[in-house]
Parts: sequence; structure tokens; C-alpha cells
Amino acid sequence: MLKIDVDIIGDKKFIKALAHLNSFEAPEAVRKSIRHTASGPAKRVISQKIRDHYKIKAKRVKEDIHRPRFYEGGFEAIIHTSYEPITAMQYGWKQKGTGAYFQIFKSGGKIFKKGGFTGIGRGGNALPWVRSGKASLPVYTVYGPSVGGMVTGNSEGGPDIRRSMTKELAEVLRKEITRRTDAMLRGFGRVTS
Repeated sequence: MLKIDVDIIGDKKFIKALAHLNSFEAPEAVRKSIRHTASGPAKRVISQKIRDHYKIKAKRVKEDIHRPRFYEGGFEAIIHTSYEPITAMQYGWKQKGTGAYFQIFKSGGKIFKKGGFTGIGRGGNALPWVRSGKASLPVYTVYGPSVGGMVTGNSEGGPDIRRSMTKELAEVLRKEITRRTDAMLRGFGRVTS
């Protein structure tokens, strides 16, 4: 789970805006900002930060980022990610000669698996398999790290990914809160009685 705290109490522009909003409008602006950030930009930021370190497509990363759940009356959002490992096919698995190559990290080199080949699985998808001996059986599937492992920091480069995600998402949330409060001050979304 990724926890992002934004200190908006020290922001002079936000304090000035609070003076002009009533007791319902200020929390509503923060709640809407959290909902917007968790539902939209969070998926993009998480995918972007993962792809800075790992050689994987954005579409595949976004498949494993689930819709956010909101708690504490909308003031807390939790974005769940899948812990199911990603097959080596998504990391550029290519069959060459007596084995297969794939690359997990952008900075690292290609990994060669002797006896590796591409086979069709039960569901009809292509899977990366490796023979564990000289005989045709047994074989096992090759997996890379899961998106959940990448985000929580349990894989190589994880703490750096987590730190940069937290920093960027905090900035996105701060800008969204400022934008919402400014819009309410201009008359958009205000509750008038």
C-alpha cells in the first residue's frame, strides 16, 4: 500500500482560500481532489515510474492497477495492485537457437534461458517455457516481478520507484486541491443557500 501525505496546512494560498469558503466547501474540495487524483493521474504516474526502471509496456502495467477504493468519507483512497507475477513474454521474450532471451530491467542486460521456448498454454495464450533437463518434460513457466512487488518496493529498484511515485503524486494532489479551491472561489461547485 502506498501512503501519500500532503501538507497543505502551511500553504499560504490554501489558507487564504479557506477564509473565503464555508465549512462544507473546503472539505468537499479536498475530497473531490483526492477522488480525482486516485482515479486518474495515479494510474498514469504509477505506470510511468515503473517503466522508468522496468522494460514493460504501459498497457500491461495499467492492467494490474485496480480501481481505487475510498474510505474515511472520501478522504482516504487505496489503490490496489495485482501480486500475480507477469510472464516473461511481457518482458520481450524472444526464442533464439537453443534458448530464449528476455530483459526485465532497462539498465540491465538480456537474460538467456537455455532450453527456453514459446508454447501455447491451456487458455490459448503464448507462454514462455523452459525445459529443466534434456528430456522434453518437465517444463516450467518463466515469470518476472509483479506490479504489486514493484510498487511496494519488494523488487530491485523498488524503494526508488516508491519514493518518486510518492513525490509526484503528492505534487499532483497539491495542485488539484489548489485548482478545486480556486474554482470554488470563482463560483464553480459552491453551495449557496
